[in-house]
Order: sequence, then structure tokens, then C-alpha cells
Amino acid sequence: RDSTQVDLVIGAGAAGQTLMREIQRSSKLNNMLVKCFIDDNKNKNGRFIEGVPVAGTRDDIFAA
Repeated sequence: RDSTQVDLVIGAGAAGQTLMREIQRSSKLNNMLVKCFIDDNKNKNGRFIEGVPVAGTRDDIFAA
């Protein structure tokens, strides 16, 4: 079946983590694919949230 792709989630804090868990566990959202998180806290870069990488900050979106 086709996936609905969500390229990124903005925020890798508690709310972003909760959102990711809900996407992964929900039968209504199981067709969503999150590629990465971004977060303005540079200390989170390179970490993983529920298996999804924190890829950079908001400034990095426009640099790609």
C-alpha cells in the first residue's frame, strides 16, 4: 500500500516525541512516514527519536 510521506517534524522535545509515538502506534496514522526531526537545540542533532534522526535546525531546512 502507498505511504503518505511526512518529510519532517519540527521539534524533537517532549511534544515531538509524543507525536512520533502516536504516528507509529495509531492504526489511523500508520501510513505516515516521518523522515526526520529538526530542532533549534543543536545538542539534539545526530540523536534519534523513536528511530528517526534529528537532522538539524530550522536554518538547515533552507540550506538543503
